[in-house]
Parts: sequence; structure tokens; C-alpha cells
Amino acid sequence: MSIEPSPRDIDAAGAGLPKLPVEPGWYGHAREMWWMLAAQLVVVLALIAVLVM
Repeated sequence: MSIEPSPRDIDAAGAGLPKLPVEPGWYGHAREMWWMLAAQLVVVLALIAVLVM
């Protein structure tokens, strides 16, 4: 049973790029994204609490 690589993986392999972004700046960006998601969650929960009161 062979697993077909996705076109994106083929493109990445053809361009000589890694499949996952592992350059140094990526981890900081991911952490920023998690902070933004957490902040949005807090805002949504606060709005729900205000509306329910």
C-alpha cells in the first residue's frame, strides 16, 4: 500500500523547502498566535458573561 504525497509536499520537495517551517522565527510567531487566540477566548467569555447577567 503506497501513500500518495500531497501536491503541497511535492511542491515543497521540488523547491528544496522543508515540509514544516522550522526556521528560528517560527516558534515566536506560533506563540504570538496562541496568545492572540487566548485573548480572543477571554474576550468572548467576558461578552457571554455580560450578556447572561
